[in-house]
Amino acid sequence: MADTDRRRAHVVLFPFMAQGHVAPFRCLASLVRRCRPDARLTVVATPGVAESFQAHLAADGVGQAVVHALPFRPAEHGLPADAETSASIGFQQIITLFLASESLRPAFRRFVANLRAANPGDNIHVMADMFLGWAVDVARDAGVSSSVVLTCGGYGSALYFSLWDSVPLPATASPDEDFPLTQFPDVRVQRSQLTNHLAAADGKDAWSTFIQHG
Repeated sequence: MADTDRRRAHVVLFPFMAQGHVAPFRCLASLVRRCRPDARLTVVATPGVAESFQAHLAADGVGQAVVHALPFRPAEHGLPADAETSASIGFQQIITLFLASESLRPAFRRFVANLRAANPGDNIHVMADMFLGWAVDVARDAGVSSSVVLTCGGYGSALYFSLWDSVPLPATASPDEDFPLTQFPDVRVQRSQLTNHLAAADGKDAWSTFIQHG
């Protein structure tokens, strides 16, 4: 048996701070515990999310899981002081929350480094939210394995990211006129089906930049 086979698995879950993303990670935590009861399990989140996640883990019966809070100060990014999740802000500020989440990178890097130092025998695997793609870069730089968790359906996610990869989107004579997706030519989309920020994206706007970096 190889040395890596004898190393204890340590799964690190890192959800984005929105209820539609935290809830699937709760289910994922339960799944990890059922499928790998021998593995260590750590959830990384901002303080507000970490507190509620800890309570949900206890209610869900997910024992022996550690929740680690990363420092996050929303007010430093032009958000309300209590805006630790998308529930505290309007849609127009969602992109600000997305961009602010990148400020967690240094603290997460330190967390992973400390985790490796404290548990050198663990086989660490980071499972990061689809909107925290930079966490995969941190994991790779630290020499640990990683994967991206899609918190919605695979097909819908593929179309969503394909749309962003295609900005600026083709101009049409009317909002109800459709156009094909470059990566999925059999799929046709109407501009009236798009959100305003996606329809107006030019590839250099804040939304496009964030999605492309993710």
